Amino acid sequence: LAEAWLAARRRRRGAVVLVSHAEGGGVARHVGERAAALAREGLLPIVLEPAAGGCCAIAGWPDLRYPLPRERESLARLLRRLAVRRVEFHHRLGHHPSLRDLPAWIGAPYEVFVHDYALLCPRITLLGGEGRYCGEPGLAACEACRAALGSLVGETPPTVAGLRAESAGWLARARRVIVPAADVARRLSRHFPGLRPEIRPWEEDAALPPPRPPAPRGPRLRVAVVGAVGAEKGFAVLAEAAEEADRGGQPIEFVLVGHSIDDARLIASGRVFVTGPYAESEAEALVREQEADLAFLPSIAPETWSYALGIAWRAGLAAAVFDIGAPAERVRARGGGFVLPLGLAGAALNRALLALAYIPRARR
Repeated sequence: LAEAWLAARRRRRGAVVLVSHAEGGGVARHVGERAAALAREGLLPIVLEPAAGGCCAIAGWPDLRYPLPRERESLARLLRRLAVRRVEFHHRLGHHPSLRDLPAWIGAPYEVFVHDYALLCPRITLLGGEGRYCGEPGLAACEACRAALGSLVGETPPTVAGLRAESAGWLARARRVIVPAADVARRLSRHFPGLRPEIRPWEEDAALPPPRPPAPRGPRLRVAVVGAVGAEKGFAVLAEAAEEADRGGQPIEFVLVGHSIDDARLIASGRVFVTGPYAESEAEALVREQEADLAFLPSIAPETWSYALGIAWRAGLAAAVFDIGAPAERVRARGGGFVLPLGLAGAALNRALLALAYIPRARR
């Protein structure tokens, strides 16, 4: 019945399948925006997510779950019935490995949208054992890292060489490989020679109004950090900076608009206020409510984009970022922020943020 109900929604122009993971975050936001754009074009968006029991689920349809590979043909038959024109792969994390062959099952071309480095790094984020950017060393070092830390992308293929060989063939067969920034294109091309990704930013930075320069209004510089802050997003950097500010009496405090992997530690520093998780629709207003002087994105991994940066800019804040990944590229291209040396931490980071705020004011 559910299949018949969905099939009754078939559009004259057909459908597009969007393959995503179930982890939320920037991938979920981008998939939602893509689905809305496709619907405006008169196409039916079908989002496939992993579900319990090794199932592939059609988002929004709780009865439409297909254990793979056993019910591969049932899923393929439904998608053919919906006249799928193409498949967009946004993430395969959590899906059965056979889902990569979905386009062949239904006779449709596919495109790959790159949101992280899971296609070449079993750890996904390019962070090594010490929680720092690994520098993308040779294959032997990557194999040693996987052996020591394990894989976050599943146990097949069992080696980094196998993962990259599989990814190379899969990317080569795609109609297009789409990335949001030139930094991503360069990294992928180093590991997959011959790949020519198409650069398509997830947001239009140039259309945003210029942020105001930092101008502290209170006895302390108030710095907004936006998003869900885990290891790769710089939790250790933020925690150390807050603790050093308290120990050394530096006139700086942070407000985390979002949450972290250890909110209790941040709050215990006495220099961090945590709002808690937010809905995307309220993010900009929530940042404005904090009356911060400056935004800071502590990410230490080469992010492929950063919706948090766009939120800070739309809220009117200049943003400081580390010199790595798409955020640094975007700040350099648009202005509206500052690029800090990667590895800056603790009291030194606080001094740098204070200098960004107070030195320009002194010059004025």
